[in-house]
Amino acid sequence: MAEKEEIKKEIEGLLYADSRVNPDTITVEMADGRVVLNGTVNSLAALNAVEDTVRSFHQITFVENRLKIVYPGDADILTDESVTKAVKISLKLNCNINDEFVGVDVEEGVVELSGAVDSYWQKIECGNIVSNVTGVIQVINKLSVVPVHKVEDFEIAEQIEAAMKRTGIVDTDYVTVKVENGIVTLTGKVPHWNAYNSAEFAAKHTKGVIDVRNELILA
Repeated sequence: MAEKEEIKKEIEGLLYADSRVNPDTITVEMADGRVVLNGTVNSLAALNAVEDTVRSFHQITFVENRLKIVYPGDADILTDESVTKAVKISLKLNCNINDEFVGVDVEEGVVELSGAVDSYWQKIECGNIVSNVTGVIQVINKLSVVPVHKVEDFEIAEQIEAAMKRTGIVDTDYVTVKVENGIVTLTGKVPHWNAYNSAEFAAKHTKGVIDVRNELILA
């Protein structure tokens, strides 16, 4: 019981320190390594930030995110057209993203990205950029990944395994990396969310990867 209360206090402390989040509108319930988040946030980025904070604790094995997005002030007058324009500008202003072949469609605050980028991390970054735009309540990322250069599956697997070892967090003896036509599947066991996220990060940022399926379990 004492440990649970201590972890809860640490989570709440981190939320208070995060300028993206108003912790007064969020409640954190804990039981047996499971966390339920209730309340409201003012952006999709804030919603994701709260969940990422909770998942950073290795004692947490499951997170149920029930947070709702409530935009402040005059955000309720935003139209899909204005959100579309803001999304396109945000993508264009990011020097790491080539938005030439990225399509944007918005319906009732739900953004669908289509088209193609040349690396998997760019696909993920596009989703992250869009989640920070006011008026966005959900991102459906349908971007295809078309690498500029072909990388053999065995090379991708080797690079991912090497990257995981460099983290010092992931024990590769308990993680299997399978690559088929650029699609990476991670299976096995990791002790906490930090290892889970580190393994996934290594895969997402490896050249030649077109998709990542993280099937790791916490054990």
